[in-house]
Amino acid sequence: LRKVEGELGRMQMLETTEKELMKHDQDVAGSLLVLLGEEWGVANNAPPGAVMGNIQDDSAAWAPGRMPMSQGGRAEAAPVVATTRPAGPDVEEDAAKSNQLHGLRECLDAADSWKFNVFDLESETDGLPLQVLAWHLFVKHDLIKEFNLDHVKLVSFLRHIESGHLENPYHNSTHVADVLQSFHWLVLQGGIRQYVGQFEVLAGIIAAIIHDFEHKGFNNDFLIKTQDEWALDSNDRSPNENHHL
Repeated sequence: LRKVEGELGRMQMLETTEKELMKHDQDVAGSLLVLLGEEWGVANNAPPGAVMGNIQDDSAAWAPGRMPMSQGGRAEAAPVVATTRPAGPDVEEDAAKSNQLHGLRECLDAADSWKFNVFDLESETDGLPLQVLAWHLFVKHDLIKEFNLDHVKLVSFLRHIESGHLENPYHNSTHVADVLQSFHWLVLQGGIRQYVGQFEVLAGIIAAIIHDFEHKGFNNDFLIKTQDEWALDSNDRSPNENHHL
């Protein structure tokens, strides 16, 4: 009975998360707040639905002077949510979240430029640059709707891939996010878009996301000469690349 109750609770949380993501599909920062709520401490000890109150409260502070965009591209007034919370640590914490989201928006806007700084994104996302940028690009290229991707499964996939990157000096999730942004720029600004369709963009984004998955920080020659398990599994043929795939 406890297992059944647990599974029902999990299904309910997944359904709630998917609904909240759908609500904020046109608002990248809103979607990311739902996506990264646990890591950013937004939803600590709160039911899933309570997260959205914080999102609405902070929406005006994300980008001063900006209005959320409707699907038709026209500006819409942000909903006003009354709050009766007294001044104190909670209010200061909310202000810090708003500042963080404003910085995150600036980083994601810069992803369309060759001057993009992946270390700024790493800082703004508290060390989670890959899943944040990947989610942003899935939304920006309209891939979720185009291929009817499951929001919850996509979130789970991105989290799993990022958590699979070790703390290597180079082959880490920040490097992968940098490669992902370079691919995005080449599609957007490098003249590639006219030759590829949505499926190729999806394939390229996924390839960039997984291309160094669980990289140990050693090259193929080292893995082969030390008879690493990856080299044995691949018969000494590109052990790194075979494992990443």
